[in-house]
Amino acid sequence: MLRQPRSSFSLLSRAIFADTTETARLFRPFIARYSEVISKRDVEEYIQNQRGSYTLIDVRNPEELAAGVIPTANNVPLPELEQALALADDEWKSKYNFDKIKQDDNIIFYCRSGRRSESACEIAKAKGFTNTKNYKGSFLEWFSD
Repeated sequence: MLRQPRSSFSLLSRAIFADTTETARLFRPFIARYSEVISKRDVEEYIQNQRGSYTLIDVRNPEELAAGVIPTANNVPLPELEQALALADDEWKSKYNFDKIKQDDNIIFYCRSGRRSESACEIAKAKGFTNTKNYKGSFLEWFSD
């Protein structure tokens, strides 16, 4: 199976962060604000182990989970995320029932419609997480079929 090429945003942002020129230095703050947006197909490929390791985090509130959860997802509600990222590894695991994410982990956030997941990406990036992705289609797209 052929893999889709990485998004142009991803390639551009990686090039800019690797580049040491003045232009790259000027653009870094703007690129850093935005997370890579991935598609339903991308998420399906991660779940099918075609794209390597990842952690899928549903940032919806607990009462929303009864409507359905994407396979392999773990829940960390958005209102708790910032404080959760400051927890010790054992506290995180005890509270959320999965290993605490590391700053260089491949992390995919989703919610109901993509807005809260983008906020989750921003929170994680502000805490030093370098590989966050927003599944913007989120719950509404996943369960629309």
